[in-house]
Order: sequence, then C-alpha cells, then structure tokens
Amino acid sequence: PQIYQGFQVVHKNRTTEPNLFPDEIQQEATYIEGAAVQVTVNRYERDQKARQAALEWHGYQCKVCSIDMTKVYGEIAKGFIHVHHLVPLSEIKEDYRVDPKTDLIPVCPNCHAMLHRQDPPLTPEALNRQMKAQASAINSLKCSITESHKMKS
Repeated sequence: PQIYQGFQVVHKNRTTEPNLFPDEIQQEATYIEGAAVQVTVNRYERDQKARQAALEWHGYQCKVCSIDMTKVYGEIAKGFIHVHHLVPLSEIKEDYRVDPKTDLIPVCPNCHAMLHRQDPPLTPEALNRQMKAQASAINSLKCSITESHKMKS
C-alpha cells in the first residue's frame, strides 16, 4: 500500500475498458481517514467576555457579507457567529488589552475562513471588495448571456 500525507491509499484493480459514462466516478482507490495524530501548536487565549461585549456592540450580522445566520438557517443558528480579531493574536504575541468595539468583529464562518486564506489575513474591507467584484463579474456574464440569447431569438 502507498502512504500519502499520512493516509494509506489502497488501489483497486483498474479495468482497461473505456469509461462509457464519464460523468460517473469510477472507484479507483480507497482512502483511509481517522488516525489519531499528535499535533503541537500555539493556542492564543481568548477572553469570552470580550467576545460577548463585541457581539453586544456589533450584533450577530457578518461584517463582511452581511449575512444574518438566523434568517438563513432559522433558530438553530441563533447566536452562532465567529468573532474575528482585526489584529491577529499571532502578531501581538503577548498579553493585549482588547477593545471589543474596535478590535473584534462578527463574521460568518465562510468569511472568517476566507479572511485567513492568506498570511497576513485579508482585511474585511478587502474581502468585501473582492466579493463585490466577483458578483459584478458574474452579473456581467449573465447579462452577456441574456443579450446573446435575445439576439438569437
């Protein structure tokens, strides 16, 4: 068996017949997951009172995309939102007096993940601009397709 990134990959016998249905996934390998791995990382302490104060000040709506999780998912999402540090704790590297009004903002899990897709993290404003540019590009494409379709009719 082949070991790849900590996973054992077991290859099954491949058939030499051509795939007549390319949309179907051919089962070629089995992937094993779930092994316990010991990991050592630095974990930066967060003050739950600061989080709560930030949410009392800013509310529970994402400051990047404006989603209100409760409006989308219902009661199950009540009170569910991530809180993003505008200055990453990893950069501070010491005790820091956080101001919940200016240092912390609520963000949905997707926006929080996208903010941290690069190092240093994107600013919320930069991510919002990126999202607006993407939406604009999609809308332009939709308009082009619609116009093209109208011309053919």
